[in-house]
Amino acid sequence: MKMSNFKAVSPYKGPPSPAVDAAWNALTDTYIVAIPPEALDQMNKLEAAVSFPPNSPKGAGGKYVGAVEVFHQLHCLDPLRKKTHEDYYKDKGGAWKDGAEILELHVGHCIDMLRVKLMCDSDVCEY
Repeated sequence: MKMSNFKAVSPYKGPPSPAVDAAWNALTDTYIVAIPPEALDQMNKLEAAVSFPPNSPKGAGGKYVGAVEVFHQLHCLDPLRKKTHEDYYKDKGGAWKDGAEILELHVGHCIDMLRVKLMCDSDVCEY
């Protein structure tokens, strides 16, 4: 295996820092979209959907929370990244603010969701 890819410079990796967090925040800040109920009904996803409160801004009231899948995947990758540096992040809020049990549920969801995506999109690659 080539080790050169391990050493590649990226703003998204390295020890925790404000710069790394800013890079990740820019990727994960705007992944929520409002989906009308009729669209979710056509996808047979209305029963499991979470709705925006009726007084939500920008016309989201009465619509449902959705995400473009790539942003959901990036959102899920971020707490996994932070979990590898838990001592740095545990006192900063974020995924830790809801307690250990919720964090573990969130991380478990993220691991499984990314597993499904990787298995669905498998391909041959060269290292």
